[in-house]
Amino acid sequence: MRQIRVSKGISMELLASLTSFEYSQISRIELGQINTSIDAVFKLAKALNIEPKELFDFEK
Repeated sequence: MRQIRVSKGISMELLASLTSFEYSQISRIELGQINTSIDAVFKLAKALNIEPKELFDFEK
C-alpha cells in the first residue's frame, strides 16, 4: 500500500483523512503490524483510486 500511496503523491495524513482512519492505523497497516477488514480495504482502495485487488498484488 505504501508504494501505491507514495506513487500517487498521497501522504499518510491525507489518506487517513480520506478514509476517516487514524494516522496511526494507516501506519500500522503499511508496516504490516495489523490486519484490516475487507471494508477497510475497500475504503483504502477508493481513496487511492485503485481496484481493491491491487492492494494484494505483492509482485509490484
